[in-house]
Amino acid sequence: MKTEDIQINLKELERKKVLDCGCGTGNTSIYLLNNVENLELTLFDISVNSLKVFKERLRKNKNNNLPNLVLGDVLNLSSKFKKEYFDFIIVAGVIHHTPQPFKALDNLNYVFKKNRKNVYKRV
Repeated sequence: MKTEDIQINLKELERKKVLDCGCGTGNTSIYLLNNVENLELTLFDISVNSLKVFKERLRKNKNNNLPNLVLGDVLNLSSKFKKEYFDFIIVAGVIHHTPQPFKALDNLNYVFKKNRKNVYKRV
């Protein structure tokens, strides 16, 4: 599956808590901030430099939405956030880089709300 194979109804992300896990320099996050109203967005990355680059990009973008920036490792994700906190999680190009991919998935599942409605579909 390719990223372009996934379609998301952005309206369904309004007023939702979204985690961009392994956000890097924030390409997806910038797009969401510019296209989704009332979004509670958290960027999470292991690289302090990536988060710094994102902050600079956001400043240049003059976006009024200010996301939360959290430095950390997906293997310790459950220690950073409450159980079932996020409505939607974006994670791409991260899990296969971890030494413990199943633990990473368990941590993502821990912070992901249960009984959520799917807002994406494969095309």
